[in-house]
Amino acid sequence: MKTILIVDDEFDILSALKMIFALEQYQVLTASNGRAALHVLTDHRPDLILTDWMMPEMDGTELCRLVKADSDIAHIPIVMMSAAPRAPDGDVYWDKFLRKPVEIDLLLALVKSYIPD
Repeated sequence: MKTILIVDDEFDILSALKMIFALEQYQVLTASNGRAALHVLTDHRPDLILTDWMMPEMDGTELCRLVKADSDIAHIPIVMMSAAPRAPDGDVYWDKFLRKPVEIDLLLALVKSYIPD
């Protein structure tokens, strides 16, 4: 079973995405911020990370930077999402940036393109 790690500090978004991907037969891991996501990544190797940008404790940019700096997990594709009007400035450590709200069909198609059946 393919695994997705979803990282978002908004409980409603996290819950909705978890339910959607579980219905699509993905194993779903969750974290409420980047620091919690790194703890999840010590024990699990998801096929994809889907993260929000702006979160407390550790934002999505820092999470992406640390993931890509770790040779054991740097290969995991990362999709960054945000309701901000533009992507974060500076170096890009994610594979795709999507603006919230994200159309679910688009998100599902994107995920399948990164982790096909």
